[in-house]
Parts: sequence; structure tokens; C-alpha cells
Amino acid sequence: MVVINLHFHKILIVTLAVLLLTPIQGYATKFLSYKIVGKIEDSQVVEDVVIVLLNDGTSDLLSARFTVPEGFEIISVRDSYGELRYTASISGGIVVDFFFMEPIKPGETRVIILKLRSNSLITDKNGYSEYLLVFTPRTPIQEFEHVLILPKDSKLYSPKESAPLVFPDANVSYKDDKPVITWKKELEANQPEVFLARYKVNKFGLLRYILVGIVALGGSAFIALVGVKFRSRYRKIKALNSLKILNERERSVIEMIIKNEGLPQYQLQLELGYSKASLSKILAKLESRGLIRKKRFGKINKLYIGDKLR
Repeated sequence: MVVINLHFHKILIVTLAVLLLTPIQGYATKFLSYKIVGKIEDSQVVEDVVIVLLNDGTSDLLSARFTVPEGFEIISVRDSYGELRYTASISGGIVVDFFFMEPIKPGETRVIILKLRSNSLITDKNGYSEYLLVFTPRTPIQEFEHVLILPKDSKLYSPKESAPLVFPDANVSYKDDKPVITWKKELEANQPEVFLARYKVNKFGLLRYILVGIVALGGSAFIALVGVKFRSRYRKIKALNSLKILNERERSVIEMIIKNEGLPQYQLQLELGYSKASLSKILAKLESRGLIRKKRFGKINKLYIGDKLR
């Protein structure tokens, strides 16, 4: 038998961490399955509570109610049809009444997903952290699953030989360097169930990721600087390869603008020796095709490469 040493005040806090889903207005419902997926982010726990609900009554189920402790924040409530409208009030916790966009017909099942966030489930101990949840269902739950995803580069820890790493026994796997604890149980009505995990975060692992990030950031900055240097050259090559569709006079205009972006229109006319009217027609045609663009500076037009050649 494993003895868990829990402080009384902690039990009072986490015993409130109970999700009580009950129909309102006298409708009959039944849990087919109940799953909590918690992810630890720093000192917070973000939970997705996935419930498969059966309407085993004779009337359409229009609304339902759940209760969470005041230490929880409700992020969203949704079902298979999308986000649900809900109202919340304080009464021994946060009582939330939510309303289905599409009523649950008699004999029909519905998946409901509650996204919650809490700061009260993680306690920092002397050199390690402890996750503790006491869950008390109001009705029996045959298929209950609780999945807890620990932080990256963390490992399960026991402060002494008699203290458990995980309670009760659970399956432990790893995904992306994160320990994943999975509890599966059949729960009885009004019987508190304790879920506990102790862990340490590998600071060297965090430092490694920070250093890798710094190196990657430095490399990205270097690549960006090199990219700026060669971007203009690449753009010109790409643009020149597109000039096969142009006639000789249009090609001459484009080549001159590529080599001298921001070239004033009057200077382009002087360089190429075209008449003002002829050059205006060429520029209008190229601009309509997105090959060049004009910018007005006072009384002067300056010419730039268009979006299709960038």
C-alpha cells in the first residue's frame, strides 16, 4: 500500500477541482466517456475536457450545466456544431449553463469539449514540482481517462523512496521529449479520486534549447543579410527571363528600369532617345501588365519594377 502525504489545505483546494456536468430542466443524460487532457505550461495547466454525452431521456436536450472551481478560467465551450453560448455565475465555484445550437435528440450522443486553464494544480516544492488533482464525479463513469503532458525535458521524480512518482499506477510514454502520463479508471459516483505526479525540469535541457535558439536566430540574421544582398540580383535575373514576351523597345525600357530602379521618366527618355509620346505609350502598356509601376514625386515620375517581376 502506498501512503501519500498531502497537506490538508491542499486537499481542500483541489477537491474543488471537480467537473460536474448535469442536465438542467429535468433532462436525463448519461456519460459514455469522459477524458481530461492536461498540458503543463510553466505553472499553468491547460485542460481539454472531452465528454461523450448520451441523451437517454424522451425529450430534446437543449442545455446543460457544469461546475468548475473558482481557480479555473473558462477558455471555450464547444460541441460538434461549434462554439456554444454560455452564462456563468459564482455559487460554490463557477456554475456554467451552456446552450446547444442543435438540441441533442433522445438516444443521440454528443461530444462536448471544454477548454480550461488553472494556476492551482501545480505546486513548486523544494527542487521539484507537484501536480495534484482530486476529481469527484457526481455520476458513475465507466470510461474515464486522464492524460497529463509534462513540460519538455522533464522527468518523473520522487523526493524519497516511499513517495510515488505517479499515483495511481499509470502508463508513461514520451512524445517530443515530453513525458505523457495516462490514467484509465472506472469511477464511482461521489468517490474522490486522487491523481498525483511529481517531476523535475532539466534546466540543462532548457539551456540547450535556448542556446540552439540563439544560434538559429543568429544564423537567420546572417542569412537575411546575405539574402538582401542577392535578392536584387535574383530579381533582375528573374525579370530578364520574363522579357521574351516583349518587343525590342519594351525590352529596352524594362532593362533600363531593372538596372536603375527609381529612374526618373525624363532621364529614361534621354537615355533611350524615344519621343515623349512613344515612351508614354510603352510605359502605360507595361504598367497595365504589372511589369512596372510609377511613383509621383512632385512633378516627376519615377519608375520601378512591377509586382509581376519581383
